[in-house]
Amino acid sequence: MSRLKFFLPFILVVSMAMPASAASEHYSIRSESVVEAMAVIGMQVSASQITMLTNAVAAIADPRLRVQSMQRWRGNRVMVRLECAGENQCLPFYVSVRLEGPASIAALPASGFVIASQSVRPASTIAVRAGSPATLFLDGDHVHIRIAVTCMESGSIGQSIRVSGPDRQRIYTAQIVGAGMLKGTL
Repeated sequence: MSRLKFFLPFILVVSMAMPASAASEHYSIRSESVVEAMAVIGMQVSASQITMLTNAVAAIADPRLRVQSMQRWRGNRVMVRLECAGENQCLPFYVSVRLEGPASIAALPASGFVIASQSVRPASTIAVRAGSPATLFLDGDHVHIRIAVTCMESGSIGQSIRVSGPDRQRIYTAQIVGAGMLKGTL
């Protein structure tokens, strides 16, 4: 107890000097936003039917989402790829949707992707050019890193290209996900 009395003033001073909480640049995407995006394409689902496969984050709170594609997955589930409707608000991500009722499952194609949104850019559109600056998002199990990089190759959405870090000594291979946006894994 005497040690606690000795350290208590130091703990109080340190805790008063530290901010209560750090400001977050990322907001978790909620399953309710996915429900709204699914309703736009005519699929009525509830939040309880959606499984977020990763901790998807956005630069703004409650972004409007757009369905890019769907594919039959396991049993009565479909894999849905979503993106933020606004430019540079989030990286594309996947969710699993559990369908209820034989009619909804029978309506899905047996295999292959179904493009649900006409807003998907054609693959031939150049998204980044060699020598241009871009942002690389590296995702790990418990970390999201954003790095300013320079593209070493030109490419379109979906292609993997080489980029260099700010010191030009580290080379990354990253997938293009949008104009000036790339993603990679740690």
